[in-house]
Amino acid sequence: MTVDINSQNDSVSSETIFIDCVIRSIEIETASFPTSENTTERFEQLTLNKDITEKNVPIIRINYSNAIHSCRKWSTIEVGEDRHANVGHRLLKSNHSFRPNCRILIDYDSMHIDLVSIGPIDAGSSLSWNYCISEWMMDEQFCDWETGRECRGFASLSEKEQDQMIMEEDVCPHIYERYCSLPRFAK
Repeated sequence: MTVDINSQNDSVSSETIFIDCVIRSIEIETASFPTSENTTERFEQLTLNKDITEKNVPIIRINYSNAIHSCRKWSTIEVGEDRHANVGHRLLKSNHSFRPNCRILIDYDSMHIDLVSIGPIDAGSSLSWNYCISEWMMDEQFCDWETGRECRGFASLSEKEQDQMIMEEDVCPHIYERYCSLPRFAK
């Protein structure tokens, strides 16, 4: 099913749904800042309606050919240096995780982004991917729900974490290119 998500003034992408998923509102207990008192907040999350039993199963495809911006926003995914695709709708409701169940694959020639499984995922599970694989720096930093670690993008990771993600081939090509141009690799 293809959904046109051009409901805002900003041009946004269209999406194709391969696996049945839905946006659900959930309650999560969080520690509020600066008092550290626990509060309950409601969030929307993209969840699966059926099991995925293997890796590399496409879930959603975003065609971003009409939705390129030169500046990053909370609603975009970086698709190159100073190139950001306004993704909108379902993919926006997938969460960041340092222990994700999905990843994104960017096809720069066809101008689409696929959200794919990295292993089996049970129905009802929230879909997540590590934003650091595509984002050099985040427009808005935040704390990862599971680990409490700050997420600010690939550039803010330690050298060890960056090297590990590169060795595991777990970053998008535009991030790899920027990584290879870091001063620590200059000869």
